[in-house]
Amino acid sequence: MGNRLGRLLLVPLLLSTIPGCSGCRNVSDKPAPSQVSLESRLGVLEDGQVTKSIARKLKQVENAIEIRSAEDFQKIGVGNDYPLDGDYVLTQDIDFKEKGFTSIGDSDDPFTGTFNGRNHSLSNFVIDKPEKDYVSLFDTISSDAIITNLVLKGKINGRNHVAGLAVENQGNILYCSFIGELNGVFGVGGLVSYNQGTLVECYTKADVNGHIRVGGVVSNNFKGNLINCCSLGDITGGSSVGGVFGISSGGVIGGCYSKGKVKLIGNKKLKGQDVGGVGGRCTGTILYSCIPNENVSGDTNKGSLVGYMAGGDLIKCPDSDIPLIGIEKGVTHAETLYELR
Repeated sequence: MGNRLGRLLLVPLLLSTIPGCSGCRNVSDKPAPSQVSLESRLGVLEDGQVTKSIARKLKQVENAIEIRSAEDFQKIGVGNDYPLDGDYVLTQDIDFKEKGFTSIGDSDDPFTGTFNGRNHSLSNFVIDKPEKDYVSLFDTISSDAIITNLVLKGKINGRNHVAGLAVENQGNILYCSFIGELNGVFGVGGLVSYNQGTLVECYTKADVNGHIRVGGVVSNNFKGNLINCCSLGDITGGSSVGGVFGISSGGVIGGCYSKGKVKLIGNKKLKGQDVGGVGGRCTGTILYSCIPNENVSGDTNKGSLVGYMAGGDLIKCPDSDIPLIGIEKGVTHAETLYELR
């Protein structure tokens, strides 16, 4: 677990209100400095470059390992026949029958292969570990990995860093969904807890509940990209709560929206703030063509798009009857991409 601990950023005052939480992954509250040109950052939205490159890679896969049962699924990463760098295909729907499950890989040995669900589903998938951190189907997905066309149905209970598909994503997740319920404390995301990669056309239809950094699709987005993703369930938390993401630093959020209720609930130990229809809090992030959700409730920093936004760009997002951004500082507003170039 050395790599994971090296990425933790201790926040004693914030985390003192969370039982058992010793730290969180590094997401700064300062705008993230762009390491590439604006054109490169916005390129993820244009010409389907992400999906085209991934489609080419998947076509090159030969002799993929077939996953036919829950037992097969749990073998991934265990032994030479089911390596973490393997290419996998799901041959049929699988009923997990509420059996227990151990997350695939970890931060020291992430999943580096490909997994094509072929639009099949994993149903009755249950992880009930309310005292455990880092709870999900996959633990860590590396920058070379691809997860696509997978439907996950079930209920997941954990403590800190809880998600439907992956605790941490550095790679590419396309056309995946989670349907059901998620419960945790810190870093709860419908599909991913901590994202540095790219999600394309993913959705959740789940009630997602937590205390801090709660998002319908992603909890923590750090220079990652969310493209055409949405959540359809109710999202509830105490601070940094969003219909799509809880908190984002850098990256691009394009064409995303939520349709359920997004609720901010504080308590005596935690003063609730930052709630939005798309995101709770973001810095240095590009929001492009995202759709506001007015079904947002909370007393502090509430917006139909984002609760609090510092730096970054808001492009081609329609107005709403309540403010798009609860509190904004240094945000550039534009109607087209080209106004920023």
